[in-house]
Amino acid sequence: MAAKFHNSIDDFFKGLNEEQSKSVDQAFKYHDEWNKKENQNHLYNNIFVPALQDMYNTVVKNVAKLGKDDASIYKKHKELKGATIEALKAFFKKARPSVLEAAKDIKDEEELYERLVNLYDEYTGQNHDEGNRLSALIEQLSKKKDATVGDYKRELHAMQADHARGGVGYLNNKKFMHHFNKYDDKHTIPEYLKAKMKKKGHTIHDNTLFYRKNLGEYLALRDNIIKGKALPEHYSLKDSYGITPPEEK
Repeated sequence: MAAKFHNSIDDFFKGLNEEQSKSVDQAFKYHDEWNKKENQNHLYNNIFVPALQDMYNTVVKNVAKLGKDDASIYKKHKELKGATIEALKAFFKKARPSVLEAAKDIKDEEELYERLVNLYDEYTGQNHDEGNRLSALIEQLSKKKDATVGDYKRELHAMQADHARGGVGYLNNKKFMHHFNKYDDKHTIPEYLKAKMKKKGHTIHDNTLFYRKNLGEYLALRDNIIKGKALPEHYSLKDSYGITPPEEK
């Protein structure tokens, strides 16, 4: 069940639709393969970074029409959007071409910008981080009296690492929910882990604590007990999960 290296976000979703886990064990096998360092690095370095670089290079080319780095962009909201549309096209051409195919008949520039920038914010994991959205950056800079072309280029470039990490996180979350959402019943995953823990000598001393965790917390517990990974900061087996490890009995 080796993880397949995807070439784009389109490729990822196609593979996801073909991948169905029939048991908790199989879901965890898919999860473990997907989260191997080689795959995580591939997503970052070979999907998001090249697409973001193409996007940035296109922005630089297009905002040059507004002037040099010290040229004002105050109240040039429309011009910034126009320059950014072409940059977003460059991003999606590499990262998810189907977006461009779906938007090819949109003639209105404002509508096209809103479609592309909102999808970009989603696919780079920024929907819940308003301060780091591309859409927010353009709004903010065009309202600043001292904002310049150079400011836009610098701020956009500074966002790239966060957006690449956010994009990988977006795919990771989609993968996780695809395989584990059906087990989010407060029973299947904890019972699965309970059996695994029993074999390793762990006991549950507080059932209330143990059975009220969310999927992410159970995943962290599984990584700790089976793979030996540290629990998240401020978490402990005894106080957070109601579990007594064998060495403390």
